[in-house]
Amino acid sequence: MRSDFEPIIVSTPWENESIKLFCLHDIHKGSKQHDDKKYAAVKRMILSDPTAYCVIIGDMIENAIPGSKSDVFYQ
Repeated sequence: MRSDFEPIIVSTPWENESIKLFCLHDIHKGSKQHDDKKYAAVKRMILSDPTAYCVIIGDMIENAIPGSKSDVFYQ
């Protein structure tokens, strides 16, 4: 695992005058509050744009374990 203080450097193609950076965070797929349709729409938008880049921050899935704040029986 990388250090929290180690920079991540990405080279983008020179022909792009600019890029669009999407920061997706706390997706929590599997949670009652997760919106599959909205997530799919954002994903299509990012994948259809060659100048779009995505950074995923936080929890991608709802992953309750015994002893956690989440409900393991609900999932």
